[in-house]
Amino acid sequence: MNNHQLIQAQPGQFAWVTTLTESEAGTKVDCTRWPVIAWDVHETSVGTLAQPVLPIGVQLDGHVGLESADGEIYWNHTTFSSHVDFAAACVAGEWGID
Repeated sequence: MNNHQLIQAQPGQFAWVTTLTESEAGTKVDCTRWPVIAWDVHETSVGTLAQPVLPIGVQLDGHVGLESADGEIYWNHTTFSSHVDFAAACVAGEWGID
């Protein structure tokens, strides 16, 4: 089940990465768009999982949304029309606000 396969991504595939940094001054939200270089595909107990592979140095420790061909962002079973809406949903999810 742990057999990984890398598949080259098609041109024009992007992922949005939102990271939240807490400090005394409040919460800093960064939301950046990155090209998907490849897909890491492997089988799990519930089905096939495909994770985006982003450029070297990009950490996937935040929330990752996938951009569709029409520019919408898909994350957590929801579609967002902008990166601002996506980032706001990430913050709300972290704070337990629905």
